[in-house]
Amino acid sequence: MLDRAALDEDGLAEVDPLDLLFARAAKRHVRELIVAGRTVVRDGIVLGIDLDAAHRALREACRAAMPGRAGLWRAMPGLEAAIAGYYRRLGCC
Repeated sequence: MLDRAALDEDGLAEVDPLDLLFARAAKRHVRELIVAGRTVVRDGIVLGIDLDAAHRALREACRAAMPGRAGLWRAMPGLEAAIAGYYRRLGCC
């Protein structure tokens, strides 16, 4: 169940619900999510998974892989600047 009123409180025109969902929805907008008849999210909480443990495991895996990505990390500041410049020229973000 999606709280569409909260998601589109400033809406002036009718917008496709899926476009609205993917453009604006955040955790606070989802009251309940049911997949194949099973509730997987209730009141913004993912059921059946220890989300904190999953986040910790993901961070550990990323940190373990970082030494092998030294070239990417050195290139990142220039890449970020180029991407930011591109979007500034478009007039957004």
